[in-house]
Amino acid sequence: MSDVIRYQPDESNQLPVLPTPRVEINIRSARLTDFDFIDDLQKRHKEGVGFMWEKAIKGHIEKGNVLVAEATRGTRNEVSGTSEGSTHHCSLGTHHSDRFPVGYVLGADRYLKRDELGIIYQMNVEPEFQRSLVAANLRKAKFEASADGCRLYCCWCAQDLEANHFWEA
Repeated sequence: MSDVIRYQPDESNQLPVLPTPRVEINIRSARLTDFDFIDDLQKRHKEGVGFMWEKAIKGHIEKGNVLVAEATRGTRNEVSGTSEGSTHHCSLGTHHSDRFPVGYVLGADRYLKRDELGIIYQMNVEPEFQRSLVAANLRKAKFEASADGCRLYCCWCAQDLEANHFWEA
């Protein structure tokens, strides 16, 4: 029997404040042109996120169920620690040519015909950007973009994944 950890909003219904990411990121709604990035990343991490067919991914993109995290050019050095400082910009934004995708979250804010329950099907971040709060900010943005009635997200993952520590936290 496993413990269930649930997000319980406080009285103000505000999401917890996250520390500043170690990289500059922008989170936006996915576009169909992001499919190749999403498909490549899911194939490289199929043991952790499973597999979703092209038609299903594109359908979720068209429904607005996918968010993409982008980093600013030059950020790769900041992640590896060879550059000093970084700034934080995490909001649903627009596309700029100096940004490149580093992760995505694919989920729906309605699950099992219940308005208060959503599901995260896939959360995936490029390996060099993991442990940089990219996934935490994707999760927060997914909650913020959810319908008003959605209060809880579920996620089904293999129990032997290191990422389960992230979900438990």
